[in-house]
Amino acid sequence: MSGKRAKLCIAATTLAGSALTAGTANAAAPAAAPAYSCTYDSLTHVNGADWLLVHTSPSTSAPRVGELPYGAQVKFCSSSYTSGSGYVFVYGYGYNGSTKVTGWMVTAYLAFP
Repeated sequence: MSGKRAKLCIAATTLAGSALTAGTANAAAPAAAPAYSCTYDSLTHVNGADWLLVHTSPSTSAPRVGELPYGAQVKFCSSSYTSGSGYVFVYGYGYNGSTKVTGWMVTAYLAFP
């Protein structure tokens, strides 16, 4: 194979490999199963923090799903109280603007009567 043909072959192989890598990197991840299943039977709001961090599991070191602003209404499962990372968490959801944020929240930053 001549030098010019070899360079073209290598360039084409590199280009094809890059296209495959890019397509794989941008592929959507499969939908995850719900982290917790319960009936949302209680209502409160964010109190005591400018932003309440919402986590994927009941731990402050767990990845964050999002955050809820001070005063945001929160619906949660009264049966979900659990301890983790030295805090008590509940599973529920609230809205940050029009975005629904669902996950585990530290109860110390929620208002309870």
